[in-house]
Amino acid sequence: MEGERNSLFLLELRQSSATADASEKLLRFQDVAEWSEDAIAVTDSQGVIVYVNPVFEALTGYGRDELIGATHAILKSNLHDPKLYSRMWRTLLTKRAYRGQFVNRRKNGRLFYEDTVIRPFCNAYGEITHFIACGRDVSKRVKSMRKLEHLANHDGLTGLPNRNLFMDRLQQAQAYASRHNSGFALLLLDLDSFKAINDTHGHSVGDAVLQAVAKRLRKSLRAEDTVARLGGDEFALIIEKAASRHDVQPVLENMKVQLQTPFAFKGLNLSIGASIGIAFYPLHGRNSHDLIKHADHAMYRAKAAGGNGHVFSTDKTHCLLLIPGPVSTPGFNL
Repeated sequence: MEGERNSLFLLELRQSSATADASEKLLRFQDVAEWSEDAIAVTDSQGVIVYVNPVFEALTGYGRDELIGATHAILKSNLHDPKLYSRMWRTLLTKRAYRGQFVNRRKNGRLFYEDTVIRPFCNAYGEITHFIACGRDVSKRVKSMRKLEHLANHDGLTGLPNRNLFMDRLQQAQAYASRHNSGFALLLLDLDSFKAINDTHGHSVGDAVLQAVAKRLRKSLRAEDTVARLGGDEFALIIEKAASRHDVQPVLENMKVQLQTPFAFKGLNLSIGASIGIAFYPLHGRNSHDLIKHADHAMYRAKAAGGNGHVFSTDKTHCLLLIPGPVSTPGFNL
């Protein structure tokens, strides 16, 4: 009996020592974390917060007394797919560190981006007792990267997608149409007499007209469609799920209404026409090169026929007068 009591005592002593060692390490870590430049939080094995450092408080806007006893759900933005959290927990429960970027919400409701590393903390027996999260606010870096990405893919004057992004959208449209056995329309649009506006009124007026045209073209499209500025006074449009002339007719009519209204700018009342060429996927090509070639040829036929209208690829006639208004007051209405 005495031998059993001694064995039990030694076992209890070893367990206490192991637990004490782990607790001591955690306390030493928290002492150091107080001076860290990273936002640090420690939770128990159930994810309940038991410690936060001052940087974590400053980053989230919550005080220590508000955070202790809560979970990280207090910061949840609801912008992440639930699968992200499932992957995170699967990783952590296999005793591996998880690295990721989270969009969290401060106490004041504002969002922030945080690069975070979460590590399991185990005792001497290999049991997970805590999780330690170290994060850093990267909101400014994310904002700068997104700005650069936007500049690389959008026209600086109109804010429309540029040629680079347009080609990507065109390939996406082709892939979607191929998968779903459907089609779409590609429209190339060139403004008529735009050079005369620049020559007569200057580039500031010309830029204002391009910006106005961009806004009106956006208004004439559905949310799933794309309008891009390819350069100069040339625009391109992708009309999704449009495999025939009948499908694009409403868009053309809407564009007619949008573009035929004169542009008012600094006392000027400017009218402008547009020549449009239209090609269909897959009728006129199953790749970007062929589609653009057919739409481009149709656009030049529209312009050669006098402009102010549209031509479908393979058509030989000028189909629709977009802006039938007469020219008046030279230098003001074009």
